Amino acid sequence: MIIREIRVRGFGSLQNRTYRFESPVTVLYGPNEAGKSTLLGFIRAVLFGFPTRAQAADRYEPDGGGSHGGALLLEDKQGRTVLIERYADHGGPGRPPAAGSVKVTLEGGEEGGEELLRHLLGGLSAELFRSLFAFGLGELQELRTLQGDDIGGYLYGAGFGVSGSAVVEAERKLAARADALFRPRGRTQELNRSIRAYEELRSSRNRSADEISRYEEATAEWKRLGERLNELDAARTETAAELEWTRRCGKAFEPWLKLRRIQAEMAEIPEIPGFPLHAAERYEAIRQERDDFENERRQYEEESAALLRAVEALPVREELLEGAAELAVLEEEAGAYRSGQLAAASTETEKAQLNEALAALLRQLDEQWTRQDLADFPVSVGMKEQIREARDSFAKWDGERALLDSELSRVFGRLEEQQSELAERQLEWSEWLTLSGLREDAPGARTAAESGLLRRLSSDYAQWRLLKSEEEQRDRIREEEHRRQEEFEAWSDQRRSDSDRTRKKTAYAAGAIAVLLPAALLLSGQAAAAAAVFVVLAAGTAWLIFGSPDRARGNRRSRSPLKPEARTEGRGRARRGRAASSGDWLSAAAQPGEADHRADGEDAGLEADKAALRQRLQQNLALLLSSRGAGSREAAAARANGSSDEATAPGRMPLPSWPETLSWLDRELESWLTGTDLWAQHRSELERRRAKLEELKQSIQSLEKQQAAVSSRMRSLEERAASGQERWSVWLRERKLRPHLSPEAALESLQLIARGHDLLQRLAGCESKLAALQASSAAFEARTVRLLGEAEAADPLPGLRRRAERLAEQQGLLARRERLAAEAAEARRRETAAAQKARQAAERLQALLSEAQAAGEEALLRQAALQERLAQLAAEARLLSGALDAHAGVARRERLDAALSGADEGSLASREEELAGSLSGLEAEANRLRDRRGRLAGELEKLEGGSERGELLQRTEEQLAEARELGGKYAVLAMAALLVKRTRERCERERQPGVLRRASACFAAMTGGRFTQVVAPFGQQRLYAVRSDGRQVDSSRLSRGTAEQLYLSMRFALVEEFTGGASLPLVFDDIFVNFDRERMEGALRIIGQFGGKRQVLLFTCHEHVRDAVTGISPAAGVLHV
Repeated sequence: MIIREIRVRGFGSLQNRTYRFESPVTVLYGPNEAGKSTLLGFIRAVLFGFPTRAQAADRYEPDGGGSHGGALLLEDKQGRTVLIERYADHGGPGRPPAAGSVKVTLEGGEEGGEELLRHLLGGLSAELFRSLFAFGLGELQELRTLQGDDIGGYLYGAGFGVSGSAVVEAERKLAARADALFRPRGRTQELNRSIRAYEELRSSRNRSADEISRYEEATAEWKRLGERLNELDAARTETAAELEWTRRCGKAFEPWLKLRRIQAEMAEIPEIPGFPLHAAERYEAIRQERDDFENERRQYEEESAALLRAVEALPVREELLEGAAELAVLEEEAGAYRSGQLAAASTETEKAQLNEALAALLRQLDEQWTRQDLADFPVSVGMKEQIREARDSFAKWDGERALLDSELSRVFGRLEEQQSELAERQLEWSEWLTLSGLREDAPGARTAAESGLLRRLSSDYAQWRLLKSEEEQRDRIREEEHRRQEEFEAWSDQRRSDSDRTRKKTAYAAGAIAVLLPAALLLSGQAAAAAAVFVVLAAGTAWLIFGSPDRARGNRRSRSPLKPEARTEGRGRARRGRAASSGDWLSAAAQPGEADHRADGEDAGLEADKAALRQRLQQNLALLLSSRGAGSREAAAARANGSSDEATAPGRMPLPSWPETLSWLDRELESWLTGTDLWAQHRSELERRRAKLEELKQSIQSLEKQQAAVSSRMRSLEERAASGQERWSVWLRERKLRPHLSPEAALESLQLIARGHDLLQRLAGCESKLAALQASSAAFEARTVRLLGEAEAADPLPGLRRRAERLAEQQGLLARRERLAAEAAEARRRETAAAQKARQAAERLQALLSEAQAAGEEALLRQAALQERLAQLAAEARLLSGALDAHAGVARRERLDAALSGADEGSLASREEELAGSLSGLEAEANRLRDRRGRLAGELEKLEGGSERGELLQRTEEQLAEARELGGKYAVLAMAALLVKRTRERCERERQPGVLRRASACFAAMTGGRFTQVVAPFGQQRLYAVRSDGRQVDSSRLSRGTAEQLYLSMRFALVEEFTGGASLPLVFDDIFVNFDRERMEGALRIIGQFGGKRQVLLFTCHEHVRDAVTGISPAAGVLHV
């Protein structure tokens, strides 16, 4: 996403400003109070909303009032433009009122609001944008801006460790809660107490029964009662089914009796096959239809006779219809005649007005001009072009004169400024040469070769310190492993002793069970089962006594050794400086093996690396000190670049001893690096000041040449203007125009002449039009006289109107006569149709009587009533038959008919009462037997477990459920703690180094290798910078400039880690205030690399920052604010 334009309508001190950006890296350069920080706040406000009114300083209300807000024109990766406008009138959906309303317009015309803007920004929050993408010096100086809730969570997800304290705290709390529930040999934990209580209840529950004989008698009686209950249940089911059938028969008796009566009545009515349905209704309807048609026929017959009499009574005069065609033509032309009369009067008026306008125009041109002079003057396009050319020439000379005056003033002002600045710079140059000298005996490299030797010394020394630290760590780990080996042996002895005691207790318990359980089976009469159980339990007891110890010792031997892979992993963790977990050190201590030999090999390799580094450090220090001591930098460069082998060969150069070398590195290396930086800055400043003086001298010479050239161009312009004015006066006199006219006035005169020509043409047109109108009116009046006669044609239009009214009256009478004749014919046609329909109805009446086999109307009605009664009885019989099927079922319908044929209501009721009494007796006996059987079951339960057996069983189950619930909670907490621990360790191994590696590379590039690494311990909100010698420095102990470089490196790394949907631009507001020139250039080189991936906007008021950006990135643009 690239910002192409910033359009500020009103924001703080900025009003109606537009800024355009073309380069990937742009410097916005301007003095203090120019509005750079205001522009940064504007970008934040348009993308994420205005702050609340309580934050007045960040809200930037317009100083002069008016609209508050503006727009950003963006361009995405596909080259499509996006316009984002936000004004502080009211909040949009999903935003507070103070945030303002936003409108997002895509290239295709699609519009949206906050939701579309959040989608375009890839879900980025305002806090994340302010901390990573658009920040100033204030945000850069604070580490806490990288630890907010929103950005802190993202940084942890991206692999940054300063937000991991919450993870470490969660892991600690989970472990503490798990320990509070259970420990392997604990006594006060909840789960330990619950397990002990369950064991005590289970031992109390296992007691033997004493009253065996009473138990057998109760068991036999309980079985007999069960068999009798089964018999009673079968009898009760049969009685209940018969009672239900009797009740169904009683409910169905009345419908069944009614169905029998209906069937008898249906048998008495004869059925006529094919008798028409609803014959009586149909007969009455057809007869009514025949009578209606007869009435309709008589009505149409009377109407036809009345219409024919009215036609004969209408009078029509044929002589008035003969001139109808000519009258119609004259009526059509009457409008044109009337318009012609009005047009003639209007034309006369227009003619008089044109004569007056022409006279006024001639007076405006010149008092001596006539109509003939006006008509003879030629107005052409060429003449107008000549006047326009003269006007353009005069305007061009005036414009050139104004431009040359302005340019001459500007060049003169610039020349004075440059001369004054040159004098000041020369004075500053003299003072700086006096004050900025450095001592030649100060430590530090002077040449590129010496700088290379110094960098190699710093890098090799840092690597040697890391190897030394690793060696010390390995020694500490070996001592820790020896101590843990001793602890493991003591723990193994204690474990074997506990195992022996547990085995003995188990054997004693198994022996007791092997005696008691077979005895109980033998007393119950199960001798075979008692023998089998005794044999099995005795074998188990013997196995516990004689076979378990060897197996236990074998298990201990199989569990004690550690797999070679696990020992190797433990060695690897020890080499990296991390302590192993409790399980790993126990296993590793139990059996040393192949990994010990491998560790010895690694120790030898470590010593070889240290020896090689010591050799290189001594050789490079000898080269560096010899080049400075002998004063031959050329020789040192030759030895460093191409002849290092010869220079360091034995016998060619004396090498310092290792204690001397180590002492020099500890005391002198840091001062040499600092001196090298100071000499580099000195040379850079010297070259910059010299180049600035040369640039000022060249600029002054260029301005003097520009001043002379502008003066020469001004003299040439004045000569050309005088010659052009003389040619213009001659041209006017040749055309009899006033010689003092300007080109604009001459153009106005030509316009007046052209207007006069137009007036002459319009006057001639008016005269011809008037003659034509008068001729047309005379012809119309002559034709009117021929049609109407002299008397009526005296006033043509009223006469034509009266003649048209009489003609219309006659035409109306004729049309009415034709309409009456047509209505009479229609009435005769309807009379014929009604007579035909009446005959058809009579024929349908006769057909209906034939179909019903009736001799006349009375016979038809009587037969119809009988057949209708038969249909009603059949429908009622079907309903009753369905009700009987519902009572008894279709399958038992015959049984129902047989049961009801010889019964009555009294016999059915008495049978129902008899069956109900029998069912009640059966249920009473069954309830009594169940009560007795329940008491026997309670007695048997007491005999089986004693009086407290049920209570013990319940308490045992409750205690077991409680132990299982606590065990589930412990399993969840232990698993959660393990998962959190493994996730944290994986994050430390895989995720965190990615961000910190990029931050370390950026920090090393900015500091020129003085710092090599950035470290963020997991769970601590701290950052550490690692020097080239391996020492870690807390960020709070760094200088302000170095701390800001560290925080900037972290932001650069996090920007690359950001995986949102949009590649947002980077906006920096004067962040290099505390950077020296070398580190600022290192940061600018990193920013230049960002320019190929995303847009960079750099706000600054420092000239050296602007020059450094353009020097490092030639394609960078500079925009003056």
